[in-house]
Amino acid sequence: MSHGSSAQLASASLRLRGVFRTTEPVLTVPVPGPLLMEMALRALVEHRALVLVAGPAGETLARAAEALGKEVLRLMVRPGEVVEPSHLARFLAGPPVDSVVLAHADLAAGTLAPLAELARVVRARRELLLLVEASGSLGTTAVETDGWGLDCVVAQGDHGLALAPGLAFAAVSRRALARARTEPDRGEELDLVRQQAAASRGQAAGPVPAPLAAELDERLRRILEVEGLEARWSRHAALRRLADEWGERQAAVRLLGAVPRRAPGFTCLELAADRTAGEAMAALAARGVTWAEEIPENPRRLRLRHMGEVRPEELAGALELLATPP
Repeated sequence: MSHGSSAQLASASLRLRGVFRTTEPVLTVPVPGPLLMEMALRALVEHRALVLVAGPAGETLARAAEALGKEVLRLMVRPGEVVEPSHLARFLAGPPVDSVVLAHADLAAGTLAPLAELARVVRARRELLLLVEASGSLGTTAVETDGWGLDCVVAQGDHGLALAPGLAFAAVSRRALARARTEPDRGEELDLVRQQAAASRGQAAGPVPAPLAAELDERLRRILEVEGLEARWSRHAALRRLADEWGERQAAVRLLGAVPRRAPGFTCLELAADRTAGEAMAALAARGVTWAEEIPENPRRLRLRHMGEVRPEELAGALELLATPP
């Protein structure tokens, strides 16, 4: 790693604390987000986890924990809904668990969990850790790691932060780190404690190419110092309102997710019966819209990823095109 890369990583490391809203070091790891999430599950879930399943993202987390040999209880809700605090409180009165795991935003369901309220329920139980997958929410809406008492927040860089692929990040609380130290089989490269030690020095526990380190530092600078984090959240909230208002006027297009629980960084929708997501994506691509993608579960379902740097006029143009008959 070059000296320039090291300096940029050290600078980015401090800025990451601002994005995650934490005073603790934030891990920068040159791996895909799911791998970093598995590292966290391996180190922090002692025996049994309660996983909130409100769509494919939650089910992926449940299966990952089971593949690591953890016992998993699923708290499931109907498609388009999210687990509400009252649901969680009732479920925690049942079989004992040591961790609660959830995806803040579900990229296939189009939903955003009420994380602050759910965290208050978890924090009423001192023995529980709260693990959050936040790739689809970090940078688009509030994720208050310290303020809400989140024990581990993992995010992939190429989602809400709009970075190039290749980096994932995690903020880990001191109480979570204390539990991780008691795990005897943490491995070497996959050791969350080792990763945290590197983060405390402003480093990554693995090689990060200099161009990627430079992009990370510059992107975080623009988020925090040019646009401003709260202003960025407001812009994404405005994008959410724009898409919702458009959806109310459509007879042939259905937006996924319950209205008050739709994620601000993306819109999931189902097209009319005579149109496929592939056809719509081709039309969007011809107009320069590169942030639309198919949802694998249904050939008529499409996701508009208006996270990152998308402006309201760009989203309005994409929605207008989707409303135009093929």
